[in-house]
Amino acid sequence: MSEFVVQKTTGQGVGAKDKTVRILKMAWLLQARHCTVEHLVRRFGVSRRTVYRDLRLIDAAELPLVGQRLGKGYRLAEDMAGVGSLGQQNPPRFC
Repeated sequence: MSEFVVQKTTGQGVGAKDKTVRILKMAWLLQARHCTVEHLVRRFGVSRRTVYRDLRLIDAAELPLVGQRLGKGYRLAEDMAGVGSLGQQNPPRFC
């Protein structure tokens, strides 16, 4: 005899975990290098609209997001972007 288990949802959509992981990966990528929206679209397989929403969430989390000149992309501010995991200075890389 098999039993069905009904799980309660917390109001988050099925993709909430995927969205969180994508936003964290995007923030880590922007910490390491300067990226255009088009690069982020291709890298994460989402629409431009989704990338802009994710960038707004990164900004709302008070990470120092810096937009470059029109069409040149985004990165996290220098005080975060140039520091490696062990505090070593890294030159900026571009996507």
